[in-house]
Amino acid sequence: MLKPIPKRATLIAFEGIDGSGKTTTAALLAERLTAHGVGTSLHLNRSLGPVRDALDTIAREDGYRDRFDKFGASSTQFMGALLKWRELLDLGPLLDQKNHVVVLDRYFYTHLALAVAHETTNGALLRRLFSVFPAPDIVLFMDVDPKVAMERVFKRGRDTNSLKYLVRLREGFMSLPEMQQFHVLTGDADPATVLDDAWRMITPKIAPLGF
Repeated sequence: MLKPIPKRATLIAFEGIDGSGKTTTAALLAERLTAHGVGTSLHLNRSLGPVRDALDTIAREDGYRDRFDKFGASSTQFMGALLKWRELLDLGPLLDQKNHVVVLDRYFYTHLALAVAHETTNGALLRRLFSVFPAPDIVLFMDVDPKVAMERVFKRGRDTNSLKYLVRLREGFMSLPEMQQFHVLTGDADPATVLDDAWRMITPKIAPLGF
């Protein structure tokens, strides 16, 4: 059995499709917590873009359309999940700090939703892999119209996501049993409004810290 990662900190996780406003809201929330004297660490999501590009290049050199065509959906998604798993291991020291808040821009739920979106056959294996990590004290799900999200992704100029992909990913999130416990934020609103809504949702979770 994999050894669970202990948690004494308060863990706040942001989830949602690309372009939903996770990174912006997570950063603003961490700033507000710090301004209120709450010891806070912000962990931003590490882009897998370079890995995706490298695998796609190899696949095309071998005569395939992309990495999914060459390696298959399950293997491709598993490679991404392993990289996320290794990244999350580094949170161990932060999660073990008492009277501390850790704000995450994406947790492992994204990879469970991606498994659904790509119709992989290893969803149960992914759950076993990520079972070492503690459940967050609260998950804030940034919900946004996939069309709006696609425009935002295009404007920032780093990645490109098709509308079909974003729709499938949102459906993947909605299908997760954990979604019933997620707190939903309207990502279409302006950042200040979203931040205020997030603040109201997380306040009961940080009350034990003396806030």
